[in-house]
Amino acid sequence: ETAAAMDRKVTCHAMAPDKIKQCLRAGVHSIEHGSYMDDEGARLAKKTGAIFVPTLVIGPVMKSAASNFGLDPSAADAFSTAMLEAVRTANKRGIPIALGSDSGPSQHGENAKELLRLVEAGLSPADAIRSATLIGAHHLGLETEIGSIETNKSADIIAVDGDPLADISVLLDVDFVMKG
Repeated sequence: ETAAAMDRKVTCHAMAPDKIKQCLRAGVHSIEHGSYMDDEGARLAKKTGAIFVPTLVIGPVMKSAASNFGLDPSAADAFSTAMLEAVRTANKRGIPIALGSDSGPSQHGENAKELLRLVEAGLSPADAIRSATLIGAHHLGLETEIGSIETNKSADIIAVDGDPLADISVLLDVDFVMKG
């Protein structure tokens, strides 16, 4: 209520289904991670217009680091699978999905790996790219300034060798960047 009175957006860092729903009922604008979002949570997100910002790259990072931290690799694998399922559930319900990452456990500058995981979770390559551009801009309230290549918008354009709509992994090897 306070954030709404100040015209501010609220995001919720939540993983458990009950906490996700609690945040959505309180009126948050987005759920970050949402690792165990269930169908009820996805329906509630759709109803409230919330955006979902998963962090799928953490799954493989946890799986590879599990033994280093004395964790059961099967638990890390189950967590990674649950995160993919949460994105599938949200996508099935038509929840806008934006690309984002805490990037603490993963490497900074490797955000494109999140696109691969989004495709693995069932988004089309085009929808994965939209998650990083159009939906990301909307999530930040900057859709009139960035997020698409249009007149009077600031645009950063990349070039890759290949078609990311045919193979999203070509976005891991950027050959050229045009800033602004």
